[in-house]
Amino acid sequence: MVRASSLDSDIRWEGAHDRITKRGNVNLRALFTHGAQTVMRHVENKTDLQGQWAKSIRDRRGFNKSVVALAAKHGSILWSMLSKSTDCQLVTN
Repeated sequence: MVRASSLDSDIRWEGAHDRITKRGNVNLRALFTHGAQTVMRHVENKTDLQGQWAKSIRDRRGFNKSVVALAAKHGSILWSMLSKSTDCQLVTN
């Protein structure tokens, strides 16, 4: 799943880095980024933890980089849920 979605965990001496590469399934990568774009367009109305995180990334790095960061985060969450066979656990403020 990780290789197919092009969400690689690049293990280096300084730690793990999740990133989106251009390897893997183009359609799945596009779905992740389109979903992240939609979330980023409506992030101003969000007051939850993920919304605050997305706003801070957007303010520091810009819209496009924040979309890719959010897509990678969603992919990591999804991969964790699928690999551990767990349901989504929503965290509230």
